[in-house]
Amino acid sequence: MNKTTHQIVEEHLRKYLKRTQDLWITWNEALDSWFKKNPSNGEPIYSGSIPDFGISKWSKHGVGVRIECDNEIIEFDFIPKHVEKVDYLDIEEIDIYWSFAHFKSLNSESKISEEDWIKSIEDLHENGILTKFSWNRCAFKGYKLKEEKSR
Repeated sequence: MNKTTHQIVEEHLRKYLKRTQDLWITWNEALDSWFKKNPSNGEPIYSGSIPDFGISKWSKHGVGVRIECDNEIIEFDFIPKHVEKVDYLDIEEIDIYWSFAHFKSLNSESKISEEDWIKSIEDLHENGILTKFSWNRCAFKGYKLKEEKSR
């Protein structure tokens, strides 16, 4: 049975969230390990590679990080903009563009375009599977939203 684009997108968004969770934990463990071996005298580091943990390259941006593991590219914000969180161990918000970039890094031969991806997310939103917060942000149901502050 062939999957529809919507099914592929929903499946991959769940995979993307799981992978961001896993890599968020791995990246933090990798940094802790790196700092133990390479004291930084309190100076922050913004990029590097940690091959012992399978991280070919990483770089911080704003409140997020981009991590490359061979050909796989994972990028996410670790501080949520829309979802209320007590801690930052669980990543629930999905950046629509970054999730598509992750999909393409793993499925370069796929015929799904960015327009198809966005359309599927809009349809998943209309069907109550996702909540789309803005042009580039969404999450699966089951979270508490931050209070709206005159945006």
